[in-house]
Order: sequence, then structure tokens, then C-alpha cells
Amino acid sequence: MKENISNGVIIGLAGKKGQDDAFARFLNNEKPATVATNAPKPIQKQYKSLQNELDTAKEKYSELLDIHRIAFEELVQFETIITQIRCQLTINPKFAIVKRKRKNETVVLLTARAPFFIPNLKRNEVRVYMGELEKYGTSLAEVQKNKVVIEEAKGKLFQYMNMVIGDSLRRALSNSKNKTDLSSFKFFQRRGI
Repeated sequence: MKENISNGVIIGLAGKKGQDDAFARFLNNEKPATVATNAPKPIQKQYKSLQNELDTAKEKYSELLDIHRIAFEELVQFETIITQIRCQLTINPKFAIVKRKRKNETVVLLTARAPFFIPNLKRNEVRVYMGELEKYGTSLAEVQKNKVVIEEAKGKLFQYMNMVIGDSLRRALSNSKNKTDLSSFKFFQRRGI
């Protein structure tokens, strides 16, 4: 996908599964000091003092990060929900054909996909199976022009996204320090998340 929909303020800082967060990358972004080995003693002493100052600043930064990490994690959860809802509001399905072998025959299935952010997935999209291609048309080109099929795909993707967002919302609210009231989210509340 061309557009990286996972870029949030804090999501980007917290990193994705399996990679260092921006805080760790920042703290570990050290280059060796460039003081010459034959530099005068006062210069070497200044470099040593500066290295001590750097270590102290990094230690203070790490302490503050530990104190505020829970707030960052909460922000990540709500940024995820914001990103997911933005994707849900702008569904533009893309279609593909998948062939599956069943007993003695091959079935051609139509799938629809759209950009969507789920933190632990590598691809920033979701896919739904529409059913057998013959139900929707004879070719992918025909399906892509059929407004009824496009609207049905939007509906199926929308419902799937609802499920995922509902789970994200439940998790975010249960982990929230402020225990935000679910009634603030009226759309999802009606759906009994």
C-alpha cells in the first residue's frame, strides 16, 4: 500500500510489534565521541564531563518515560481507534479473485479489501470474502464497475471494521486510567460492544 495509515503521533513513537519504539531508538542513537586520542588533557576532561552529562540526561529521560509510559500506551489505543474510524468512514474497496480447490472442482471467489490499521498486522488493510465470483459477474473488470457490488463490499468491510473497532474500544476503555464511560461512544454502544 502506498499510504501508511498507521502514522499517528504516539503510535509512531510506540513502534510496531517486533521493533524498537522511537524512545529506545532515540536513546540508543549514539555515535562515538570524536575527541582525538592525543588531545590535550583539558579537552579530554571536557569530553568526559559531557559524556557524564549525556548519561545523566538519558537517565532522567528514561525515568520520566517510565513514569508516563502508561499515558503513552493509552494514547496509542485511542490513536488506533481514531485511525480505524477514519478508515471506516472512507472505505473504497478493491477487488481480487481467489481460487480455492474443493474436492474435484476449483471455486473462484471474489474478495474485497480496504485500508485499515490493526497494530499487530503487518499489512494495513482488511479483506472480506464476498462469495463465488459467478454470483457477482463474469470478470473482475465487470465487478469493479458494478455499483451494487461495490456498495455490498463496503457494507461487509464496514461490518468487519465495526467488530475490530469494537474490540479496540473495549480494550482502550478497560485500560483507561480515567475509565471513560462507554456511553460517550453511542454508535458502538448501540451495537452492544
